[in-house]
Parts: sequence; structure tokens; C-alpha cells
Amino acid sequence: RFNRQKYDECVSLCTELLANNPYDQAVWYLKCRAMTMMSWVDDTDFEEEGAADVLLDENATAALPRPG
Repeated sequence: RFNRQKYDECVSLCTELLANNPYDQAVWYLKCRAMTMMSWVDDTDFEEEGAADVLLDENATAALPRPG
């Protein structure tokens, strides 16, 4: 179900499996991964400044060191 992006079903199946064996690490991993994918947020949508704005700002470093 995870590969088919049916994360709700995957979480419910994992919960049923964990009721029988709560120490199954593979099921815990799959459940956590499915829950993460359900609440996935793309951080790049919230960026106010683009990469070009950050790299090409007006601040510049001196090419030569200061004398003295």
C-alpha cells in the first residue's frame, strides 16, 4: 500500500500488525514513513527569497585584504 501512495491504509495495516507484535522494527519503520509522507510539506514553497536573491545580493567581499 505504501508504494501505491495509500498511506492511510498503510498506517492502519501497520497498526494492526503492531498489535500482534509491537517489537517488529520493519513495521514501525514503515508506519513512521507512511505517516511522514502523509504530512509531507515542500519547504521550497515557503521560501521568500530565491537562490538567486541570496547568491546575488548587493553585499560583496573585498577581493584584496585591507592594508595595515
